[in-house]
Amino acid sequence: MSTTRRGFIGALLATPLLARLWPTKEIVLEGVQSPPLAVPGAPEVETFKGARGMSIWSYTADGRMSVPIAGSDGVANLFGGEKRLCMALPRPAKGSDGDCLTLVGANADVTIATEAGADTLSFGPSRAATKLIAMNGEWVLWG
Repeated sequence: MSTTRRGFIGALLATPLLARLWPTKEIVLEGVQSPPLAVPGAPEVETFKGARGMSIWSYTADGRMSVPIAGSDGVANLFGGEKRLCMALPRPAKGSDGDCLTLVGANADVTIATEAGADTLSFGPSRAATKLIAMNGEWVLWG
């Protein structure tokens, strides 16, 4: 505040008009702070996550598949060659809602654990792909 302005009126005049009329919302994206936006009734600071992590696995032998770490996505390559792969996919954790797992394979069977038992997803001899999304502790076919 300048020395020529004093008291409440001086402080009011030293404040930008928009800041007096509307609270501002700052957006922080990947550690970079944007200029404030005038949004009536918005919280002062809202933080957004950066890019999601991605794990990629390749399987050439039967066994149990890995699931993405909560908050990340994954790709599983299933290529058994002449031998048909038999894979088991465990249920995702409850905190993994929205995590995606893309299955790319040929000549493979994937048994997906569910609350009611299991479902089987089969890949033929030619390459194919499908995407699963974690929802409430279950894998859901997406698309």
